[in-house]
Amino acid sequence: MSTRLQDTFKSVPPCTLFFVILCILIFIIQFFFGGIEECVISSYYVIDRFQVYRIITSTFTHLSILHLAFNLLSFYNINTYLERKYGSIFMFYAILLFTLVNGLLYVGIYQLLGVLFGSSFHYVSAAGFSGVIFSLLTLESYVIEVDTLPIFGLINVPRKWFAVVYLILMS
Repeated sequence: MSTRLQDTFKSVPPCTLFFVILCILIFIIQFFFGGIEECVISSYYVIDRFQVYRIITSTFTHLSILHLAFNLLSFYNINTYLERKYGSIFMFYAILLFTLVNGLLYVGIYQLLGVLFGSSFHYVSAAGFSGVIFSLLTLESYVIEVDTLPIFGLINVPRKWFAVVYLILMS
């Protein structure tokens, strides 16, 4: 006889399950052993110190249990749909691509801000899965077969504007 928890795990697509477990394991390791400061991203660390690994590690690092929980809940809801539509291998590579692109954009934007407005922008750090989630949300809003999507169950917005409105409301 299977339990409800076992049934839930069996229904989660493998790519979604992999990244959820990866983020949880990294959070647990960093909670007990530290090392968060070695994984966050900033243009200073990536460009000046040439610690390019931070482009990847920052995506899977979370700063608190709430940060982790909200990111994984959002990721689960979005990626489950996309993974069932496009398959696990495609979504695995898409998430890796989004990780790289978001990390490079972050470094590039903050490097430019530092040049234009002062070097303090070079030291702004970030961590978490939010960039990947926003990329997945944008993808979902373009491939879903409805005209409008509800935000928090309160208002409907045209699907092509969904990701932007969601980002503004969550900021």
